[in-house]
Formats: sequence, structure tokens, C-alpha cells
Amino acid sequence: MDILEIKQQQTSSGYLHDYFCINGKPLYEYLNEWLAGISGPLQFILPTDDLAICWKNSFDFECDARFMKYVLEQKQGIMPILSCPDDMDFSCIVLVADIVRQDDVVAWKRIGMIDHSKEDKKAEELSGLAQYEKYTDEEWELYGDGVINFTIGSDEWNNWLWSNHWREESYRRRINYTFPFYQDPNNTIWFADCNFSFDINAYDMLIEICLRTFE
Repeated sequence: MDILEIKQQQTSSGYLHDYFCINGKPLYEYLNEWLAGISGPLQFILPTDDLAICWKNSFDFECDARFMKYVLEQKQGIMPILSCPDDMDFSCIVLVADIVRQDDVVAWKRIGMIDHSKEDKKAEELSGLAQYEKYTDEEWELYGDGVINFTIGSDEWNNWLWSNHWREESYRRRINYTFPFYQDPNNTIWFADCNFSFDINAYDMLIEICLRTFE
């Protein structure tokens, strides 16, 4: 059984931040081995020890912190694990792990980088408060004036969204578009079949520790 931990150290660029450690070896060292001699878009991942762990509340925007909490609560699927430290908003480099829970084991089957070129910006724009068909009565009270008064996608609609409800709009785009986008394996450039296996109790305890940073 492999052992997953979160430790802290200074990076080659002088930053002090958390990093994943598997069996006593930093994850970025595994990444360096897997990415040796790579070319193409994967080159942007380097240097790997600067990548920031996503399982923390270190985001510029509240919506992204809420989104990471939502992701951790799912506990499996294709989930973000590392991100570019300068753009902790899931718009730049995002490394994901294909995570499967089975009996008493949590497995990281493979690791890759999200391919942002496949994102559909129009679909993302329509995945937030524009999805009014499932509004509750309370949501109609909060957001119904925008649906009633403005054409979705118009300048007036966008001004209403970003002037009054950008936090909720951004969060809904994350859970309604970004997370499902991650779940399609064709949207990831896979570069490592790692097959790490972790004890499910120790793994869930680590997630609980991370979730407490969101309280």
C-alpha cells in the first residue's frame, strides 16, 4: 500500500508551499521522471516543484475555493491535484488524477494535464445562473429578476451577473461546467500510468484535514 502525505518545503524559485509526497518521495520528482524528454504542451508543466497543491484554500476567488471543497467531497473521479501557482483559478496549468475508490483502497490510476483548448466557452457561459429551469422558489426570489428582465447572453444580462451575482455565477460555472469537463478523459493529456494505491481510511483522513481549511 502506498502512503500519501502533504508536506511543506521551499521550491527552486524560493516559494514556501505544500506538496504531495508519496512513499516519502515528492510527487514533483515522479513528475520529473515521467516528463523527461517531453515536448509539446506538456513542456509548460516545468518546473514541477513550483506547481501548487489544489487541495487547499489558497485561491484568489471564493468561487474556486468553494469549487475545490465540492471536488474533495466527491472523493473520486478525474480530480485536480496541482495547479500553476500564479493562476490558482483553474484557467492555466491544471494537473489531474484519475481517482477510483474500491473496497478499502483509493487508487490514483493515471495523471495528466487538462487540455484547455477543448473548452467550450459558450457552454460554460450558459452553465451558471442561465440554467434557471431548475431554480427553487428561493432561487427565483434571488435571481429571477435577471431571467425575467434580460435576454441571457446580452450585455444587460452580463452586467447584471457580474455586478450583483458574480460569486454565485462563477461557482455554478465551476460545478456545472468545469467539473463535468474534467470527467471526460478525452479532455486530459495523460502522461503517466501511476497506479498508486492508498488505504481508504488514511486517504479520507487527509481529505478531511484539507476540508477543514475551508471552514
